[in-house]
Amino acid sequence: MPRSRRLARQVRHLNRALGPVFIRLPGFGYLHHRGRRTGCRYRTPLRLLSSPNHNTAYIALTYGTSTDWYLNMVAGPTSFEQKNQLRNVARADLVDRADQGPADVRLGVFTRFGLRVLGVEQLVRLVFEIDNVN
Repeated sequence: MPRSRRLARQVRHLNRALGPVFIRLPGFGYLHHRGRRTGCRYRTPLRLLSSPNHNTAYIALTYGTSTDWYLNMVAGPTSFEQKNQLRNVARADLVDRADQGPADVRLGVFTRFGLRVLGVEQLVRLVFEIDNVN
C-alpha cells in the first residue's frame, strides 16, 4: 500500500534539507526531470537498487505511481546523477516486485525487509543509454 500524501509532503521537505547528505551515501543519487506542466527542472534524491547489468537499475515506488517525479519521468526525458556521473535514461518500465527474480535485482536482506514493511509492490526499471567510448 503506498504511503499517505501527508507523509509524502513531509518527506519532500526533508529531501530538500538532507538531499546533499543522502547523495553521498552508497546507492543514492539525483533524478533530474522536467515538470510536465510547467517545464521547470527538478532534482529528486532517490535510492537506486543495483542490478548485475550496469545499464539497468531499479527505484522502489514507495508512494505509488501518482508521485510527481514518476509522472514527470514518464512524460519526458530524464537522467540520473550518481557519484558525479550523469546518465541519461533511455527507458523507464513499471514492474511488479513479485515478478522480479533474484538474478535481476540484487536486494539485501534489510532492503527486502524494508520494501515488505513499507508495502512496496512496484519498482521502476531504468534502462540507461549506452555511452559510446572511442
